Parts: sequence; C-alpha cells; structure tokens
Amino acid sequence: MEVVAHKLAIATARIDTLEEALEALSRRKRAKRTYVAKGGSLDVEDGISISTQRKVHEQMQAERRRRGGNSGTGLLTTYRCSKCGKIVHNAYTCQINVEISNVHNSQ
Repeated sequence: MEVVAHKLAIATARIDTLEEALEALSRRKRAKRTYVAKGGSLDVEDGISISTQRKVHEQMQAERRRRGGNSGTGLLTTYRCSKCGKIVHNAYTCQINVEISNVHNSQ
C-alpha cells in the first residue's frame, strides 16, 4: 500500500510540473502573438507600413528569382497554355477549347 501511495505522490508531482510547464509555454506563445514591438501595440499606420514593406520585399525577391539573381537557384517557372501559347491561362481554361467545342455542338 505504501508503494502505491508513493507512486501516486510521484505521479501527482509530475503532473503538476507538466501542467506548470504547459502553462508557461502557453503564456510565451500568447506573448509572441500579441507582442509586436518594444513600444507596445501598433497603430493602423504602422501596421500598413510594415505590411507594405513586406510586400515590396517579397516582390523584390520574386523579381530577383525571375532574373536569376540567386545563381540559378529558385527560378520561377512560367507556364503556358499548350493550345495557344499564352501565359495568362492553361489548356483547361483556354477559350480556344471552348470555341471549338461550341462549333462541334452546333453542328
């Protein structure tokens, strides 16, 4: 009986320790989500500015990849329609396909 009580005490202590660790981890994750800068929360203008800067940075990286600025790594592939050769759509959505099928249906 003493062994079972001892194991129960150890298990209870372990559960308490794990629950405290989980709570601390949850607090850290919550703090990371809510903390934006040392100065506190952002106002709308700062948020828009950061968002704009991020978009510009992403566009610059995409342009660099298109031009081959990373020594050939990460180049973007341009897909073309196999029916007409345009890059704005694919063969599945090609209007030429629709026009041809309409001609066959009307006969």
